[in-house]
Amino acid sequence: MPNRKWLLIILGLICFGVLGLGVAWKSAKPEPVYKDITLSVWVRGPVNTVLDGHDYPEHNKEALYAIGTNGIPFYLEWLQYEPGRLKQAQLFIAEKLNHWFGLDWNPNFIAARSVGAELAFTVLGPRAQVAIPTLVKYATDSSSAMIKARAIRALGDIGLPAVPALLTLMTNHDVSVRSLVLFQARRLDSKRQVIEQVQLLLADPSPRIRKEAGTVLDWLENHPRPQEIQPKE
Repeated sequence: MPNRKWLLIILGLICFGVLGLGVAWKSAKPEPVYKDITLSVWVRGPVNTVLDGHDYPEHNKEALYAIGTNGIPFYLEWLQYEPGRLKQAQLFIAEKLNHWFGLDWNPNFIAARSVGAELAFTVLGPRAQVAIPTLVKYATDSSSAMIKARAIRALGDIGLPAVPALLTLMTNHDVSVRSLVLFQARRLDSKRQVIEQVQLLLADPSPRIRKEAGTVLDWLENHPRPQEIQPKE
């Protein structure tokens, strides 16, 4: 019996060691670099600027264009971060102080990186279409409302290539998913299939979705077709 106990302890230590090595390898995975600056630095830099209502800085755009689709696996990984309650409170306070006093305080590197990863999809647009299957998986399978919302907003940022995926998500059983996708429908080209799918939601079982569908449908039918922004080559 004592021998069996020691055997279990040794096996447990081995398992923890293997797990630790796996985590270390994953965290040590080298990021793409542009002009000797890592991707996480490029994506974090503009966060406060953009959240404060300003345009995405051109030199950061240049970096993301240069890194291209090599950055997408990292964006998808960073999107999955969700801060705890205390960290959320700290980030909220930091956001307010930055806005009021013109500061550039990022109390959480990982949180800022996750926001920056989401903003990266606004820069890449259709060029990021390779991320669509993973973003759909996040939108449907994640237990986190924050991650679902990020994934759906990223699909909206990708634009036309993501329209089929967004139309499918409009039929998702989760009311919050349908609502988030409806909001993104305003940003899409007013194609017939988009309008037709929104029209179907006028008969949705949820009063909330029916109301939102009516508002979005009115917007789609009364606004001109948005200009497509071509990704920089």
